[in-house]
Amino acid sequence: MTLRISLGSFLSANDPRETKYWHFDVPEINATHDFQLLHEREISDRIKRNIGSLSFARDTNTIEGYYRPRMWAQYAENHTGVCIIFNRDRLLSSIHRTLNPIGRVYAENIEYFSPERDFDPRGCMNITRDDIIQENVNVIAEQIMEEPYRTFYFFRKHIDWQDETEFRVLFKINDNTAEREYFIPCLDAIETVLFGVDCPYHGALDPNNDRMNEDTSYRIAQYNHIIALCEEHSIDYHRVRWTNGVPETDPIPIAVL
Repeated sequence: MTLRISLGSFLSANDPRETKYWHFDVPEINATHDFQLLHEREISDRIKRNIGSLSFARDTNTIEGYYRPRMWAQYAENHTGVCIIFNRDRLLSSIHRTLNPIGRVYAENIEYFSPERDFDPRGCMNITRDDIIQENVNVIAEQIMEEPYRTFYFFRKHIDWQDETEFRVLFKINDNTAEREYFIPCLDAIETVLFGVDCPYHGALDPNNDRMNEDTSYRIAQYNHIIALCEEHSIDYHRVRWTNGVPETDPIPIAVL
């Protein structure tokens, strides 16, 4: 079996800076507000529709990627999901090997900005009257992937997100009309799989746990399937345990339903 991860749509991100339409400067047009909003919305959607993305929490000098209880709550279904630790270099090699023949890959750390302190509206991309009249979105899409616009639009986020220390991978397909899923082989890049403290895997059920519900059996089967894959491919896996807010890892006993 080949383990793969799927690129997400840039339009499915959770930051309004990414999901809402972008602002562009159109200096040649004395347009009404509604006219500009209409074209900004259309251009933004058509550009983002052909961008795939992957996001990761980076280790830093002071904190490891999984050492973040808020992110377990927000992205791992309140400590009932899993966190996969990847080797960055090996994963990037697989991404480039898979995607370079059909498009372009961009991989960078996110920059965080404070609107009150260092937001610079001059980073907005200028588009021309002819671009709008001719609906020349392909030209705009090419220009926006070059600096300084690429960082401004794709690799900057509000400072409120800074604790995620995000490392982002973007993929722009060469064919701007294509919409499809892309899968990246990742088996060789997986170093460890961590189970949240409240994962209901077999052998760790607490009948007094008020999080248990009608889908518990299904979820146990899913988690045991992940454990079986880790065993099959010799991947380390552990359960995260929090002691007075400090994460530690425990081994998980193998169980068969």
